[in-house]
Amino acid sequence: MAMGWHVTVLRQDRRVAVWQAPVDGLRWLDDLVDSGDGRRLPSDFCLQIRLSARAGAALPILSGGPPVARAAWVSGPSDIIVPTCWPGKTVIDRVDIAECQPDEWFVQDA
Repeated sequence: MAMGWHVTVLRQDRRVAVWQAPVDGLRWLDDLVDSGDGRRLPSDFCLQIRLSARAGAALPILSGGPPVARAAWVSGPSDIIVPTCWPGKTVIDRVDIAECQPDEWFVQDA
């Protein structure tokens, strides 16, 4: 069984980044919350983690590639794969990210 996170970054309800990370792959988001540049948001799903982070703090991290993103995505035999949510590789929309203002807030779902 593959364990970890499917992380999606949204900007105004558009996906600007998606990647797969191992179990400890969300620590950088916890660091943003601890520094005041992020905050936890309520989630509709019991296993989902939803955070919001200030672009000025998150973009320098994302622009170099998401921390601990898996180069090759993995899935287990019991995983349910939805093609529109599963590109099978890390995707970052660098054009959309470049247009962000430092005081803008992203939503990260994991």
